[in-house]
Amino acid sequence: MLRLAPWKVASILAVTFVAMLLLVPSFLGTETLARLQKALPSFLPIRAIVLGLDLQGGAHVLMEVDSAALTKAQVDALRDDVRGKLREGKVSISGGIGRSARAACRFM
Repeated sequence: MLRLAPWKVASILAVTFVAMLLLVPSFLGTETLARLQKALPSFLPIRAIVLGLDLQGGAHVLMEVDSAALTKAQVDALRDDVRGKLREGKVSISGGIGRSARAACRFM
C-alpha cells in the first residue's frame, strides 16, 4: 500500500484546491462573474479561461494530398526494391526498369 508523508498529502490537496478555485470562474455566467468580481478583493484573479480558436470552433484546417507525387515516390521505391531483388538473384535485364504513364481508372 502506498503511504505518503502527511506534508505531501497536504501539498497535493492544497494545489488541487487552488486549481479548482482558478477553474470555477470559467463555469460561471458573465453576470455572475461580474458580481463576484465586485464582491471579492481586487488581488484575486477572477477571470474565465479564454479558449483558443481551435477550442472555440473558429479554426479550419484543410489537408490535401499530392497524389501524383505520392504515386511517383511509391513507384520509385518499388523500382529500387525490384532492382535490389534482381541483383540478389543475379538476374540480368536488358533495357532497364522504367515507368510509363498510368491509364485512367474507372470505378463502377
